[in-house]
Amino acid sequence: MATFYKCINNGTIAIVSEETYEKIRVWGDLVKGARAIQPYPTPIFTFKGEESYATDRYRRFVTGDYGTMDILLSGHWVADGTFYVPFSNHFELQGGEMAEQELRFRTTLGEAIETFSLMPVSSIRS
Repeated sequence: MATFYKCINNGTIAIVSEETYEKIRVWGDLVKGARAIQPYPTPIFTFKGEESYATDRYRRFVTGDYGTMDILLSGHWVADGTFYVPFSNHFELQGGEMAEQELRFRTTLGEAIETFSLMPVSSIRS
């Protein structure tokens, strides 16, 4: 059983591992103290409601729907966190630099399966 953190914005749920959440907290301290600017920590797994996910419009960007999220989190502990929720403001649909920045947060279901320990890594890559 692992610990994950979730944050919700505009119906999009983002989930990060405990390790990624700690990196986000450190990143926030560094940026706030202006000691360093570095890319926002990843991976951040994002999930949309079934209706939104059913359209190809969002399926290309998010990790999965709420049902998939529930399966991935089964048996794990989930705490509320505060962090950036990719794809919740739909910048990826607007094009330009904002879309380009948002797309770097895209994750695959295979990455999620590995992170949430649903399958051995060697099974995913076979």
